[in-house]
Formats: sequence, structure tokens, C-alpha cells
Amino acid sequence: MAEIAVNLVIRKLMPLLSKEANQLLGIHKEVAKIKDDLEYIRAFIKDADAMAEKEDKSNVVKLLVKQVQEVAERIEDVIEEYKFRLAQIQHDQKSRFRVFLQIAPHHVKRLKHRHKITSEIQNIKTLLCQIKKKIERYKFKEQGSSSNTKDVTWHDPQLAAHFIGEAEVVGIDDSSDKVIAWLVEGTSKLTTISVVGMGGLGKTTLAKKALDNHRVKEHFNCLIWITVSQSYNMEGLLKEMIKQYYKAMGPTAPEDIDTFNVISLITKLRQCLQNKRCVIVFDDVCNKEFWGSIMNIFPDDNDMGTRIITTTRDYVVASFCKEFSIVHIHEMQPLPPEKGMELFCKKAFKCSIFEGRFPPEFKQLCFEIVATCQGFPLAIVAIGGLLSTKEMVVSEWKNCHDNLSFELQSNSHFATIKKILSFGYHDLPYYLKSCFLYFGMYPENYSIRCSRLIKQWIAEGFVEEDGKGKTLEEVANEYLSELIRRSLVEVSTKSVDGKAKHCYIHDLLRELILSKIAESNFCQVLGKEDSRFRGKSRRLSINKCGDDVLKTNEKSQKGYRYPLSILFIDIQKGNQTGLLVGKFLRHGIASGQLLRLQILDLEGVYKPQLPDTIGDLIHLIYLGLRWTLLETIPSSIGNLLNLQSLDLKHTNIENLPSSIQRLQRLKYLYITESRIQPQLVGIFLKYLQSLKNLQTLKGVFLDSYTDPSMGLDEGLGGLINLRELELELQLIPSQQEYVVKHVMKLKHLQSLKLTSYPVEEELGKPLMLEPLSGLENLYRLDLSGLIDNPSIIINTNGLPQNLTRLTLFDSELINDPMPVLEKLHNLRSLYLNNRSYTGSSMVCSKGGFPRLRVLKMSFLFNLEELIVEEQTMQKLVEWEIVKCRCLKVLNGLENLKTLQQLKLTDMLQEFIATIEETKGKTWDNVAIIIRRPW
Repeated sequence: MAEIAVNLVIRKLMPLLSKEANQLLGIHKEVAKIKDDLEYIRAFIKDADAMAEKEDKSNVVKLLVKQVQEVAERIEDVIEEYKFRLAQIQHDQKSRFRVFLQIAPHHVKRLKHRHKITSEIQNIKTLLCQIKKKIERYKFKEQGSSSNTKDVTWHDPQLAAHFIGEAEVVGIDDSSDKVIAWLVEGTSKLTTISVVGMGGLGKTTLAKKALDNHRVKEHFNCLIWITVSQSYNMEGLLKEMIKQYYKAMGPTAPEDIDTFNVISLITKLRQCLQNKRCVIVFDDVCNKEFWGSIMNIFPDDNDMGTRIITTTRDYVVASFCKEFSIVHIHEMQPLPPEKGMELFCKKAFKCSIFEGRFPPEFKQLCFEIVATCQGFPLAIVAIGGLLSTKEMVVSEWKNCHDNLSFELQSNSHFATIKKILSFGYHDLPYYLKSCFLYFGMYPENYSIRCSRLIKQWIAEGFVEEDGKGKTLEEVANEYLSELIRRSLVEVSTKSVDGKAKHCYIHDLLRELILSKIAESNFCQVLGKEDSRFRGKSRRLSINKCGDDVLKTNEKSQKGYRYPLSILFIDIQKGNQTGLLVGKFLRHGIASGQLLRLQILDLEGVYKPQLPDTIGDLIHLIYLGLRWTLLETIPSSIGNLLNLQSLDLKHTNIENLPSSIQRLQRLKYLYITESRIQPQLVGIFLKYLQSLKNLQTLKGVFLDSYTDPSMGLDEGLGGLINLRELELELQLIPSQQEYVVKHVMKLKHLQSLKLTSYPVEEELGKPLMLEPLSGLENLYRLDLSGLIDNPSIIINTNGLPQNLTRLTLFDSELINDPMPVLEKLHNLRSLYLNNRSYTGSSMVCSKGGFPRLRVLKMSFLFNLEELIVEEQTMQKLVEWEIVKCRCLKVLNGLENLKTLQQLKLTDMLQEFIATIEETKGKTWDNVAIIIRRPW
């Protein structure tokens, strides 16, 4: 664990070697010497970490690793003190009017701090010198190429991000068939299927495979998936069930659902499930008390064939629901050796020329590695993902296997799996280890928004520039893709274009992470079980807890290491919590304990009372206020000159303070559409002119009450580094043209969303555009509103050729757009929504859409005929058609050889009958999902 601390400290030392820092505090040589010593130690520390884990606690190697860890923490403390004092000096030097009487005390204070820092640095240098001598004495033997982080092969992040593959499912076909039969056959009485087994055996994988079967999808009206976990909240769980039900069945869930108590929620669910055939999955049920409330949601007289699936580690939990339903129990078993080998090869050799099969010279070694994993799929996938990053050299793989065998001696069955997972962790490059441990900041079974996670990684300093001109966000996305590829992180949801949108980690891996962060003081997680700050960590996560934890720690920060990051996650909602969070921040700032903060994430905290002194957090890089419903933000925010990410999405803020224009390092700005007062929009645009480093701008709303020319020239038009832009427009045509003209200047744009609303209802929603082909880096385009001159856009040269996702909404195109769109050879996802096309016929021609995977058409009210020619859309996986009520003919569906799913919602009954008849004759492997009108 010392390796992480050493590498983080080395990265933090780099800015302190600048000429300016040397002039201000004069300790350049001392800092440079510490950096050199740490570089020397780093060459050995990874192997020392691994050796320490193998040896007895009294082993001198483990003691040495502990010493390195402690010294690294001391260095970090000095660095943070150094940075803090440096910022104060810089601030003082920028102050204009100061007389000698004001300067003198500051000068004395400065000398005092300098003496304290230099004294501590001398002590650290002495300790490092001692550690170096011990390293030389013991002469650690390097582990060869297994310790060389340069062996990691990086793939093109753009390609990897589009289609992130999940671990192949192996060895559960028989189990899956049995579960599917229990789901769709047999009695119409309420039936529970309990999948039982310890973590890592594939319980959730089995449940997912069963639900993804086309027979299951066609058999049930509604599919609901609920992850329960140990710290579930029954009220929140019931609300989530209702929301998923309405999402599947329509219309939208009642707006007042969040005000329902448990009894009202149960009553509502009983009404929803009455006379419906549903399948509901409760994943990871930990105790039998869970059934106390859940059993009441199922109507007593519902004989429609509703099914429940539970996954659990506890046999008692699995059988407890016999009180109210028929129960089938399936006990998971480890994979037999041949299936374990099949899974291992699919992971370890997936990207090699052997395509999932082992080379002859690897045969014996592969069998030995699989035997070590003892049939646990999670362990097999983890070690297979690890070895897939190695060179295909027998000696290299044998070295990995020898280390695994050593780790697993004399360990219990569960400990064996954790050791294998731990070995996969140890093999991570140092820059991925910190990123992986950061998942421990989030609660169990928490689905993390990927954009949130990578921005926090960046703010923490985990992400390094690659020297190839990529943004830190692009590099961070590579990091995440690599963790996913190694099967250490799972994708919970994807965006429509196939990119990871939310992610999570398996329970076993989280247990591993929690043990690592406890050893290394990487972070502390506060909750019901651990509610008191211990003060040893630089990172605090306050999650799934209520007011009691905040009250406990309200004034208990004295004597702690100054925290650099604080995350509030899933804490109790209500005004009291918002008050306590405000009080917590106010006291922490006043006492100086929070003045080093770099990350403050209050997402989901209901109206936290931000203190006016928040501007004193001058080191803040990330400020997350999403879903706080805040109405104002202190003007002192303009003092946060290091701020890079400001998330105000889903707040009620109507007026951003003018001081925001001072945030010249800001890269990511999210605001809520329509919230900024119309008369202030032009002023806001002018604020943008100083934000030259802005890369993401989302949520800007421009209307006709303001002159968009105010601020566009200096503001929007000057954001030359912008990559992502979302604008909502309610403008007359001449104003729109002016806006689009400035958008076209943003040559680095990669994602653009333009939405047009009518100025007056009778005027329609014209979207005034010009050819967008000049935006050569654009890969995602969303256009909403009547396109005034379609021939400008819908032509061979009107759209960027690198588009991978295109969405058209309310475009009202008269001519069939397919002959043009099918020539966009990089297009993966196409969405034609809500009268985007008003014609009656649509043809997909031979050879068109060579890479299209997802196609969705909705509310095309005049469409009568769809023709799919041969050799078109040869990679299409999913096709969805919603409420195209005039559609009667769909010819050529049999030409789509790769199609897996066809969703039909609110379509003519005759059309559905024709499709089902065709399915029986030509393509049984395609799942047809029929959704009836409400």
C-alpha cells in the first residue's frame, strides 16, 4: 500500500519545484532531494508491498513498508502545508495597497511558517536516508516484467468506449434453462425462485441471463430489477419498484410518489401488480426480515403467473418466502474444470490471435491456474483479465501462477478468492490503483455516474497527462475502460451509444478495497457502523447516514489531518440535514480544518446552507451541487480560482454571481436549463469570455427576451477549447442564425445538442442551421426542432463524417433521410423521434449503415412502409419502433442477421400479428417485445 502513497506524493512534489515556488519559500533544493529519494524508493516499493503481504506481521519487510507509508503521509502533510502557505503569500503579493505596518506582521509570520516547514523537511530527509540504506541492505529482488507497468497495452479509447463488453457467461446453461422453465411454465400461482450461493459464484449473472431470454421478455408484462444489499431502505426500495413499473408500462409515475409513506407505497404497488404478469428480481437479499413488508405488495388473488427471483448467500432467506408463495431453490455450484477452462480462455485469450482458445504450449499451465481458482467465476474472470494484459510468454504467466500458488497456501476457501482478487489488484499500474481504491468512497451496490467519478479522479490528481495531446478527461476515460477490461469494475448502465454511463464493483472486490483503504489510510467512510472521524485520512466519505453522524462530528475535527476530499452520498434528506451540513462546513472553514479541501461533493443533499465563507476554500478543484435544489450560491465562489468542475445541474439557482467570471481554470460547467432569469442570460454569456479553459458547457437557455448578440462574440465564440455544448433556444430566426454562426467557430466540439422551442405557439419550432460538416471532431449530434432548410443539413456534405450518434426530434423532414444518413459509415446509433420524418415510406438501401447497432423510431405518425434491402445494417443489434400507428409493412426484416431484439410499443395489432408470423418462419433467435398502449 506504500506504493500508492509514494506515487501520489511524487506527483504532488512536481509543482513545488517551480521557479516561482522557490522564490517564495526558498526550499527548492530540499524538495528536489526528497523527490529523488522517493524515485529511488519507488523502484523497489511495489515488490516490497507484495512481499509484506506474504510475510508474517513481524517480518522486517512489512515493517519497512509501514515506515515508507508513514513517511509518505508526513511528506504529503508538508506538501499541503507548503501549498497552503504558498497560496497565502501569492494572495498577499497581489494585494495592492499595503503600508509597512501591514506588511511587517505578515513577513514575521511567513518566516515562522518557513522555519516550521524546512525543519520538518530536514527530519523527513533523514528518515528517507535511513530507509534507502535499509533497502540497499536487504537488496530486494525485482520481479521482472511482472512489475513493469509499461507492459500494459492501451487500446484506442474511442473504440473501446463505444462497445464495452461484459464477462462472457459460461457454464450456467443448464441452470439458466431450469430457471427459465420455472419462470414461464407451470402454475399461475405466485412463485419465488431463490438462487443461493456465496459471493462470486455467479448468482446475479444467472438471474440476468434468465431475464434476458426472449421467452421471458415476451411472457411477462413487466420486468423489475431491485438491488437490495445490506443497507437497504424499504421506503426507497418500494419507490424504485413503482418507478420501474411505470417506466416499463407507462405513463409516468405519479409526481407525488416521493411523499408516500410505506403503507401508501405498498397499496400503490398492489394496485399496479393486480391482474399483471410480472417478474421481479430482488438481488442480494441479506436477511429474512426483508420479506416482512415485501410480501404485502403481492395481491392475494393474483393468479396471473407473477414470478419473484431472489439472489442471496443465506439459505434461510431463500426458503423464508414459503409463507406466501411457492418456492424453487437453486443452489449455485463452482464451475467444473472444463467450464472453468472455457471461461478462463475467453477472458485471457479473447483479444489474441487464438480467439478464446489456449495455445498448445500453455495447456498445462492454464489447467493449473484454473485449478487454483477452485471454480469461482469471479476469480477466474479476474485472473483471466489480468493475464490478458501480459505478453504471451509461458515464463511470464508461470511467474504469475507461482505467486498465486504462494498466496493461496493455508488459506480458507473465502480467503482464497480474496487473495486471487488481491493479486489482480497488485498487478495494476500505480496510476490505476488509486482510481480503483476510490470506489471505496461509495456505498455497497452504488451505481456511480462515470462522469462524476472521472472528474473526481482528475481533481484528486490521479490522472496524468499522456504527452499525446489528450485531455485529462480522455485519459481518465481510458483508465476506467482499463479497469472494466480487467473485470475489476462492472458496467451497470450504458448510454444509448454504448458507452459506460454508470458503473459499480462486485461485493467481494469492495471488501478487498475496504481492507486496503483501512491499511493505507486512503480514506475513511462514515456511516452507521463507523460514525466518528479518526483523523488519519485525507479523504472522507459520509454516506447512507443521517443527522446523528453530522452532529457527532460537528466540532470534532481538531487534531486531524486536514481533509482534501469530502463526499456526502445518499445521506438522509430533509431541511435538518441541510442545516447540519451548512454548520459542519461553516465550523470547518472557520477553524481552518477544511481550508485545504480540493473536492467537496454535496450531490443529493437537500438545500445545504453554503456559508458565505465558502470562497475561503481556495484550493477547491471540484464542487458538486447536483440535485441539491439550491436557490442561491454565495458570491464568494469567485475566490475559488483553482476550481475546474462546477456542477449546478438540478438546482433552482436563477442568478449566477458575476464573480463566476474569475474562475479562469474552470473546465466543466453544468447548469439547469430555464433557471437563469431571462434578463440575465446575456450577462451570463459575457461572464464566459474569461473562461478560456472551459471544455464542457451544459444547460444554457437563450430566449428572445435577451439579445443573444450580448456576450456571444466575447463569450460563447471565444470558448475555443469547448468539447461538449448543450444549448436550448427560444429565439426568432435571425437570432438563431447568429447563435449557430458562433457555434460553428468551436472547431474542437465533440458533442453538440441544440434544442429549439417556439417563440409563439403558432410559429412552430424552426431550427436555423448551416452545414455542420466543418465540425470535423463532432461524434455526437442531437437536434430538436423543425429544421428550417433540410437540404442544408440532410445531404452528403451537410453532416460531419465522424458522427457515431445522431438524434433528430421534431425535425419534420419531408424527404426520406435514410439515403443520406446511411452513408455516415461511423454511425452506431440513430434516433428518429417525434415527427422527425413526416413521409410515408422509408428505405434502407444495400450496403447502408455498415456500423449501425441501435435504431429507434418513435411517433412517426405518417410512416406506412419500411423496406430493408439485403446487406444493409449488417451489425444492427436492437431496433425499437414506438407508436408509428400507420405502419403496416416492414419488408426485409430477415436480412438483419445480427438483430437480437425488436421492441414494438403501441403499434397496430395487425402489424404485430404480421411480425409474429414472420418471426416463427424466419428468425426464432430474435426477441420480440410487445408493449401495449396504457
